[in-house]
Amino acid sequence: MLPARLDRAPDVSPMAELSIGIARELQVNYYLSLIYFTILYYDYLVTFSAEVEYFWLQPRRLNWPSALFFVNRYGALLGHIPFVIEVFIYPIICVPLGARQFCSGVHKYHQPYAALLQLVVVALCVIRVSAMYNHNRLVLGYLIILIIGCAILSCWVIFAGVHKDPLVLLGHGAAGCNPLHSQSQSTRLAIAWSGLLMFDCSVFILTVAKAFQIGRQYPGSLIHVLLRDGTLYFAMLFFANLSNILMYLNAAPLLKDTNTVLTNVLSTTAISRLMLNLRAAHEKSKQSWMTESSISRLLEVSGPSEV
Repeated sequence: MLPARLDRAPDVSPMAELSIGIARELQVNYYLSLIYFTILYYDYLVTFSAEVEYFWLQPRRLNWPSALFFVNRYGALLGHIPFVIEVFIYPIICVPLGARQFCSGVHKYHQPYAALLQLVVVALCVIRVSAMYNHNRLVLGYLIILIIGCAILSCWVIFAGVHKDPLVLLGHGAAGCNPLHSQSQSTRLAIAWSGLLMFDCSVFILTVAKAFQIGRQYPGSLIHVLLRDGTLYFAMLFFANLSNILMYLNAAPLLKDTNTVLTNVLSTTAISRLMLNLRAAHEKSKQSWMTESSISRLLEVSGPSEV
């Protein structure tokens, strides 16, 4: 007969359980980050031909929507390179810099970069919604007030909150910097992102309202289809931002800022797709029954020569 000690599964020490938990969190972080970066760079590759056709080869002067499109698209592609290094490559090629110096630099860069990237996305959203409502001053004023509120919250977090707390790293033995966010840091970041969530919610509601209005007036029209697509895009941005806030409030310390990358990636790819689809729709509309004035208002410009 076997001793009683061998009849039971061996007890796992608290330290072993902690190590297993950290390993699982790291694995989740690596997998999620890989998915997010793949979405960003794969989407660029599959839409590059459309970008060349509808932006680079068009004989039109550069306007604000076009300039913001390029800043959004290439700011995301280049700006996420430090995060790829932070998650997957460090410390393989960055040992001479030192863990504290490199990771602290990326940490200080992260939130300001995210804020600037979201500002570009917000500007494109405002241009689009304002055009949908024929540049209604009430709608435009409401959106500008929301933007000012978001900017104040972001500045508070970046300059008076998160960067005052010491940077805590997981330590050696795993790829990546793996910063550990305290609950106070995460709460402040969640508050800052909640302002953007309110903006996304407002844009989504305004787009849905206009889609229903146009749908009743022009059922099955191209305008209705484009507004419907825009509604889906803005809904995706809303839920991505909501998931980011929930992660900051409820996730484990290693995973709290994982969905910030998701929010940035989906925001930039969605708004880029939307701009490309609008350009494609404008080209097709030249052969359709729609008038130039109606499609120009939808494309957020005063005339087809400026699209």
